[in-house]
Amino acid sequence: MTFDRTITRIFQFLLVLFFSITAGSAVLGFLRIYSPASMLIVTGALAAGLLFLLWRTPWQAKTDPSPQFPPWISAVLAACGCLILFTLILYPVLHWPTSHAGDWFPWDAGLYHFPKALELYRSGSIWDLSIAYGDYPFGYESLLSFGLVLTHAVSSFGLIHALIVLFFVSGFWLLARRITQLDGGLLLLLIVLVILSDKLFQFMNLWRVFTQDIYTVGKNDVLVAAAVLSVLWYFYQVQDDYRENILGLSLASGLAASIKPNTLYVLFPLWLFLLIRNYRTYLASLLSHALLLVPGLLWLVRNLIVLGAFAGADAARLSSWSIAANLTNPYFYHNIPKNLLLITALVIVEIILSIKDKKGHFWNAVLAVVLWIAFISTPVTAYFENVNTVPEIKWRFGEALLAFMAVLVMNDGMLVCRRIKLKRTMPKLFLGLLVALTVMGSMLFIVSQREVMRTVPQNAIILHDQFWEPVGVDGYRSAYDYVQKNVHHSVVWVENGLPFYGYDAGFTNSISREGVPDYVVGFKKNWFGSGYQDFPDLIQEMLDDPAYSVVYEDGEGVVLKRK
Repeated sequence: MTFDRTITRIFQFLLVLFFSITAGSAVLGFLRIYSPASMLIVTGALAAGLLFLLWRTPWQAKTDPSPQFPPWISAVLAACGCLILFTLILYPVLHWPTSHAGDWFPWDAGLYHFPKALELYRSGSIWDLSIAYGDYPFGYESLLSFGLVLTHAVSSFGLIHALIVLFFVSGFWLLARRITQLDGGLLLLLIVLVILSDKLFQFMNLWRVFTQDIYTVGKNDVLVAAAVLSVLWYFYQVQDDYRENILGLSLASGLAASIKPNTLYVLFPLWLFLLIRNYRTYLASLLSHALLLVPGLLWLVRNLIVLGAFAGADAARLSSWSIAANLTNPYFYHNIPKNLLLITALVIVEIILSIKDKKGHFWNAVLAVVLWIAFISTPVTAYFENVNTVPEIKWRFGEALLAFMAVLVMNDGMLVCRRIKLKRTMPKLFLGLLVALTVMGSMLFIVSQREVMRTVPQNAIILHDQFWEPVGVDGYRSAYDYVQKNVHHSVVWVENGLPFYGYDAGFTNSISREGVPDYVVGFKKNWFGSGYQDFPDLIQEMLDDPAYSVVYEDGEGVVLKRK
């Protein structure tokens, strides 16, 4: 059980680390006293205390060892899984952006994820809502900001994301181990292959989204999935031993609440279940542990104070593009994606199984339904702006649901094998052949995908410029390059571009829109294919404003300075 213990401890360490960072950032940022020194002190003290509490009870395996392979086979399977994980997933992400993982830059990262992290790092406050999606939680951004605290370099985001991926894999594994009780080495190999499944097959592949998102630095979907899987695992554990696992559930819930609003769709029913089941015995404990969710919910308090509401004006508009909001939309049914129907069918199957075997499937069915409802209720899962067309399901918002469905498929497959009385003891010759094929297949897979491990120095440009090829004049790569080299300690607005590139090397600039800009950068490029080929309206207005003068201009962009 050393392997089980190792993964459990890695998972718990990352859970405590991420909770400590997000909770510390929330409290310090709420009080406007966030700084490198305060963050290091608070995070270190909080992490040390929580790890002591979480690890105070000696670890012991709680998984039925009966379905295990012989130890040597399990070790070989685990080694193959670890080798694929570290070579094809963690290594490219760790070396972002000068790797395969840096060959594209998500718009979300440059528009608000990175700017929110940088503004927290440089201003020490979470009260500036002028950034795009500024009213949203900032748990993911606080992890990025902590990377800046440690290294003062944006390249540290690769390390942060590699840890997020490791957290996701370990949480996925623990949940699968708890439900299926399959061999630990086999489970790790299966999970890694599920994550990379798009490289193996595409037709009716429910888990294709993992292959792309696992390499995406600059979006928080993998972290959301990891946090929700953590909540689910501890929820199962609490059913067995409340006292030993309620702390872990609280930490996972607090982390999840700090990342995205849609995690509340999962947290609320699960905590309600706990309250209903345990209020007579553990009411005081439940209420005290629920306090650990408060740092993760401070963004709601901030919004209520600043906006007078829990969410900004755009929240209702975004929610109108969810699957749930369009169940009465006739266009939604014109071409429903088959994978959405398949996921729904799997949920229904689990409900039917729970009716036949309540003990074995009850909580599986309940959690499947909770995750399914949470996914279809999440904003922008079906449409973006135009609802009078066929839906385009955004599976990246449902990665926790997809991972949980993968676990249930594994579990139900094992039940079928047991029902047909598949022998647990296999001939040594067959086991040897299985191991040989697994090792050879793993090696061939790594060799076939070796391109993802290559070093690509030119990808580092995404840290400095939105344009992959130079478009500037007078020795500058673009209007962004001009700002980064010549503008410091100033407020810079970016129109029809990514605000992230408005920062200089020392992060002395700000992209806040709470006041008047010192510089305004605008671009003509038709980024979204709308046919628009001129400067945005704000740039046109400022070009006519005598208070601003043009200090740089090329064929794509312009920089204006306030006189």
